[in-house]
Amino acid sequence: MSAQRRCEACEAKWGPAARWCGRCGERLAPPTARDRGPRRDRTVLLAAAAIGVVVLTTTVSTGSDRSGPTAPPLTAADAAGGDADPDDIVVVDPASPPLAAAAPPPDAAMRSCDLDDLADACVSWQLELPTERRAALAVTRGRVVTVEDSGQVNVRAGATGELRWQTEVPPDPGARVLPTVASTVPVLADGTLRFLDLGSGAAIGDTAAPVPEHAVSAEAWLLTVEGPAIRARAVTGELAWQRRLAPTERAVLTSGAPYVVAGGQRLTRLFGTTGQDRWQQDLGGLIGRLVASAGGAVAQVAAPQEQLIGLDARGNQGWAVPLDGRLHHLVADDRSVAAVVETVDGAVLLVLDPLTGTVRGRVPLPGTAEATLTPVLTADRVVVAHGGELPGLSIVGARDGALRDRIALRERPVDLRPSPPDEVVVLVPSSGTRPPRRSVLVASVDPPRVRWRTVPSSGLEIVGTTPLVVADADGLTVLDPDA
Repeated sequence: MSAQRRCEACEAKWGPAARWCGRCGERLAPPTARDRGPRRDRTVLLAAAAIGVVVLTTTVSTGSDRSGPTAPPLTAADAAGGDADPDDIVVVDPASPPLAAAAPPPDAAMRSCDLDDLADACVSWQLELPTERRAALAVTRGRVVTVEDSGQVNVRAGATGELRWQTEVPPDPGARVLPTVASTVPVLADGTLRFLDLGSGAAIGDTAAPVPEHAVSAEAWLLTVEGPAIRARAVTGELAWQRRLAPTERAVLTSGAPYVVAGGQRLTRLFGTTGQDRWQQDLGGLIGRLVASAGGAVAQVAAPQEQLIGLDARGNQGWAVPLDGRLHHLVADDRSVAAVVETVDGAVLLVLDPLTGTVRGRVPLPGTAEATLTPVLTADRVVVAHGGELPGLSIVGARDGALRDRIALRERPVDLRPSPPDEVVVLVPSSGTRPPRRSVLVASVDPPRVRWRTVPSSGLEIVGTTPLVVADADGLTVLDPDA
């Protein structure tokens, strides 16, 4: 038997990992001896709470009469290394809607970071490069790449700012830096794609190329979607293969794996090395979003109700989970799948096992799904940024789907990036400033707190997080997230 937390406002009981009451939103009191009780039956109804710990148990209701995955949903007691107590399972009467949620107070320990002060502990180094002079900025393999509109390309060490090499390409204000391939930096300028050696800047190869709609790195090739074709280029500039797309086909590049969706519902995965068909599968409905998962993919399919379908490396369907609303965001890695769905009761975060489709958790989110950003996956957490009346971050356990905490923010987030291993970087607009200015926040997700926040700056954006590089109207700054 485990101690429970009791809400002093409404007397509701919650598991020891919960910090906020899911019924009234008040902070929970520490567990006491009188709060110890027998372990609850694990066959429970879905907790319909606005803020609190929500875990799906053996009987899961998804709002559909379609059968879900055959494997029972996992709890922390079932999952190896689970990070929640079995008593986190909660029972809330769905017919009794929760009261208005109270926002957690902002972190009092949050401090400011001044981008104009080189003596500030959070500032590693700076480079003056005004907006009107820059064409492209990128962070790749720990180095910072800048391309000026004059055609000058500079690569600097991310830790120190030391110039590693410099070269020239044709002047082009619309120059692009594409994903790194086989230790080269592909730079597209004036209609020519050049593969520059990451160590020396020497041009390995080049080729004529248009601006791609999408580009990913796949082994020793750069995969691009260019109009009606998928193309794979070697670092010598040679076209390794290409595949023309029919008017009824569209291409999807995910984690280096090329896919073709034909007729809306037939999915074909291609070999990244040859462009030949690896497998083909008719999913029986219109295919929407598609993301990579553990050894395969997760697809959004409407057949006729929206559902998520898990496919293994050979294209075999392993599981299907019906959705009781409209899907807004879908992300996955080898450990978990996260989906933000707009239901009749509001926005919900679903956390699933990528191998079995087991629903690990279903967490109500403040505001609407449209006001949320794409979730990010850290080492052991799913983080969702949301706006609405309670702007902030919701932090959920990736292995058990339990809400860990919420971080309240004064403004709605407009960008969210992971900063390995246990931090996130958030971009927020600063209210009441003219012209509009923005701030970057660095937040720890375990334990949940805001480390620091930059002083608002004009045109501020996040360039990359390894290292953490931000750019404003005057130039770029490399920051120390742990300062």
